[in-house]
Amino acid sequence: DFIPDKYFVMQNHICEAHGLIRTNCMMIAMLDEHHVDYEHYLIDGIYSKVGIREAIKKQRRTNPNPKFCRAPFTSVYYKGSNNSVAFCCAQDDREKLVEHDNSISKWWNSTYAKEMRKSFIDGNFPKISCAKCEWQETNGMSSDRTSFRNLPLSTINVNEGIVEKDPQYLDYRPDNLCNLMCTMCSPSNSNLIEKIYRDNADVFGYHVVNEYQDSIEDRKEIIFDSNLINKDLLKLKVLGGEPTINKKVHRVFEYCIDKGYAQNIELLMTSNFTNLNATYKYLDHFKTVKNSASVDATGPTYEYIRQPAKWRQVKKNILEFDNRYKDNKKFKMGLNCVFQLVSAFTVKDWLPELLTFYYDELKIKKNEINMDLIDPTGGPLGKGLTFASLPPRFKEIVISDLTDVHNQFKNHENEDLKKNITDMIVALEYQKYDYQTLLKGKLKIATLDKAKGTDLRTLHPLYKELLEYEE
Repeated sequence: DFIPDKYFVMQNHICEAHGLIRTNCMMIAMLDEHHVDYEHYLIDGIYSKVGIREAIKKQRRTNPNPKFCRAPFTSVYYKGSNNSVAFCCAQDDREKLVEHDNSISKWWNSTYAKEMRKSFIDGNFPKISCAKCEWQETNGMSSDRTSFRNLPLSTINVNEGIVEKDPQYLDYRPDNLCNLMCTMCSPSNSNLIEKIYRDNADVFGYHVVNEYQDSIEDRKEIIFDSNLINKDLLKLKVLGGEPTINKKVHRVFEYCIDKGYAQNIELLMTSNFTNLNATYKYLDHFKTVKNSASVDATGPTYEYIRQPAKWRQVKKNILEFDNRYKDNKKFKMGLNCVFQLVSAFTVKDWLPELLTFYYDELKIKKNEINMDLIDPTGGPLGKGLTFASLPPRFKEIVISDLTDVHNQFKNHENEDLKKNITDMIVALEYQKYDYQTLLKGKLKIATLDKAKGTDLRTLHPLYKELLEYEE
């Protein structure tokens, strides 16, 4: 009864005009003109009077302002490598679970959690926690807040989130076990990067040990005994490290299947696609599956960033996944791309290939590419790989290259593709140059190159200029 692609832009205009969050109710309201009840449901020749009115009523009742986020009322993010907990992965001030007696239930009902919920009910982004989403939305970019929009929310409560229900969305990241050492990664997300940090303490300083422990019993009590995986769970998100090589992730999948919960759960998985191993045998048991590939470039730039992965093999694996599931309506593809300093000067080489590969070659149902940025506040030398390390002359070159790519695709029918490029330009223009940040970036790149056996200068002559740049 509705055509989502045809009415997507109309939905966005309606939501922006009324300060609404898009809902399934509104999707159902968009009747095709050939529908038997089309004329009956029109308002002013445009909107379905039942669906739009009900959507507005529902949003004003449960989401009284456009800044409302459902995550603090519905969701739990758990990171086993440092035993931290939050409402979502974008949240800046994650709490150590040990501060709540290693009880997720106590954290869920803590003063901290209640204050987060009250901020959104009052129409405000929490001052510290949600700065990333606030910045992205202020600059016209998509934020993680959209991930929670379709979670049902009939009655909200400051103290308990959803009255008489357990959290509906679990983002589970058991530890930092990984088979790659990506340039922009942190010790909490890769045990290989953590080793580099430990071996170069004079550069990166002291950090809390996160390294993967080879025991699937580790953290077992928190995840299973907290009853986070139960009949109320609607969404399960798994990352790592790399989830396909992690027995703890397999254990969670098996638990969901054995208990009969999987058939009601939407599974979200992010993988580096370096393999298509036995992990994939579990996926068919879930209600729906969205598998997102972490791909930050193509060719030599990809292989520089995601050492020791090979782009040719990763591309082959993605194509095999596409061929295997393209006709299965349960499956959807996603792609996460971190746009960063070390991929900026080669953008004309890799971006057209990546956009064409994802939007034109893959036949599976898919979302738009999630074009992400490095968190400028994260970790030792964290700002060094952001665009704050680009002096104006260098930044103008990259913006010009992106403009050329945009012109190359100006007649492409996919609006998401073109938005990806404009989002990259916005990110470049927003981050202001700082020489001290560039010095941090030089030190981080030199240290990582030595440890990984890579050399950024081989990617493009401008990198040699940048690394020799002085003021």
